[in-house]
Amino acid sequence: MTPIIRDVKCVPVPEVIDLDRSPANQVVKLLRRVDEFSLSTRALKALDARRLTLIGDLVQVNVNLLYKQANVGRKTLEEVASFIGSMGFEPHTAIEG
Repeated sequence: MTPIIRDVKCVPVPEVIDLDRSPANQVVKLLRRVDEFSLSTRALKALDARRLTLIGDLVQVNVNLLYKQANVGRKTLEEVASFIGSMGFEPHTAIEG
């Protein structure tokens, strides 16, 4: 049986991205809009409801917060987390600078 994501109690220490020291391509990725990518309609609506329009906004949020929204389940969370990883970031990353 697959564990339920919302029951996870451990909170990892967020990674920190320093924009002043980051490569330019990483900064450009953070400024791209999430609706430019092929996410499902359900995932895009969940992100829009939380007003997460840029990848920079999305990587700073704990993905499990989306679970509290209506019509968002495990597959949507996995899709969003996978998307963040495919962009080269970790979920729940702090951005400084």
